[in-house]
Amino acid sequence: MDGMPKGQHEAAGAGMRRARTCAWIVTVIMGGTTMSFQVYHAVKLGHMPWELAVLYGVVPLLIALLVLEIVAEWREAPWAAKAAAYLIMGAAMFLSASATGAVVLHVAPGHFSLLPGALLDAAELFAAFFIMNGPTAAQAVAKIERIIGELTAEANAERSARLEAEANAGRTERGLREANAAGLGAERQAHERALAAVTGELEEARESERGEANARRAAEAELGAVRVKLAAAAAGKEGAQAGWRAAETARDEALARTERQVESLRAQLDAARQAAAMTRAAEAERNAALAELGTVRTERDDAVSAREEAERSAANAAAKAERLARKAGAQDAPRAGRSARTDGANAARAEGALTPAQAREKAYAMLDKNPDLTGAEVGEPFGFGDRWGQKRKEEYEHRNGLRAVGDG
Repeated sequence: MDGMPKGQHEAAGAGMRRARTCAWIVTVIMGGTTMSFQVYHAVKLGHMPWELAVLYGVVPLLIALLVLEIVAEWREAPWAAKAAAYLIMGAAMFLSASATGAVVLHVAPGHFSLLPGALLDAAELFAAFFIMNGPTAAQAVAKIERIIGELTAEANAERSARLEAEANAGRTERGLREANAAGLGAERQAHERALAAVTGELEEARESERGEANARRAAEAELGAVRVKLAAAAAGKEGAQAGWRAAETARDEALARTERQVESLRAQLDAARQAAAMTRAAEAERNAALAELGTVRTERDDAVSAREEAERSAANAAAKAERLARKAGAQDAPRAGRSARTDGANAARAEGALTPAQAREKAYAMLDKNPDLTGAEVGEPFGFGDRWGQKRKEEYEHRNGLRAVGDG
C-alpha cells in the first residue's frame, strides 16, 4: 500500500502522455520538413508538375504516419504488422532523405549531403518506435485505477477483520459476564486479558483503515490531476496542429520567393548571354578592322616601295640620258625621230602598267594556284624582286589564317 509513491503515479500518467505528445510533435514536424524538401526536389530538380510533385512528396509520408497510428492503437498487433509498418516508414524516409540530400547538396559540408535527411528521419524513426511500443496515458490511468482497486480490496479486508474482532469482543464480554455471574474469577481475568488483546487489534485495524482511506483519497486526487493533464495535452495537440498549418503557410511563401529568385536569375542569364553575343560580334568586327588595317598598311608600304623604285628608275634614266647625250653629242633627225617613237612606246607601256593593288591581287591568285612558289617567282612577273614576293606570301598566309578563324 505504501510502495507506490506519488512520483511513480505521475510518471505512469502525465509523464507518459507528455512523452507521447512530444513523439507525435517530432514525427509531424520532421515529416512536414521532409515533405517540403521532397516537393521542392520534385518541382525544381525533377521538373515535375506541381500537382504530381505534391502527391509524390506528401502521400508516402502521410501513408506512413497513418499506418504508424494504426499500429500504435493496435496494441496487440502481431510482429508482421509492426514489421510492415517499419518497412513502409523506412521506404518513405529513404525517399525523403535522398530528396533532402539532393536539395542541400551545395549547402551541406562536403560528402555529408545526406546527413540532414538522415538526421530528420532518425528522429522520426525514434519517435515512431516510441509511439508503437511505449506505454499510453490510458495504460497509466488504468494502472492507477488498478492500484486504487487493490487499496480498496485491502481496506475491505481490514474492515471485515475489524467486524470479526468486534464480534469476538462481544462474545468475550458475554463470556465474562457469565463467568462473573458464576463466580469464576480466574476465567474472568483470562477473558479480560483476551478482551484487552482483541481491543488492541481492533484499534490497529481502525488505524489501518484510516491509512487506507487516506491513500484512496490521494489516489483519487492523482487520478483527477492526470485527467486535467490529459485535457492540457489535447489542447497542446491542437496548438501543434496550428503550428503545422503555420509551417505549411511559411513553406508556400518560401517556395514562391524561391520561384521569383529563379525567374530573376534566368533573366540575368539571358542578359549575360546577349552581352556575350555582342562581345563576340565586337571581337569579330575588331578582327576584321585589324585585317583591313593590315591591308591598308601593306598597300601603303607597297606604294612607298613603288614610289622609291620609280624615283630610282627616273634618276637612273636621267643619268643615262645625260651620259648618252655627252657621248653621242648631237644626233641626226631620223635617229631623233626613232628615239621619239621609242619614248612614246615606253610611255604607252608605262600607262598600261598594273597598280600595286592589282599586282598584289594577281600575286594572291598565283599563290592560290601554287602556294609553294618562292618570293622571287612571285615578284618576277611584275618586275619586283624576292623581297616583294616574300611579303606577298606573308600577307597571303595571314589573310588565310583570319579567314579560318572567322569560319570557326
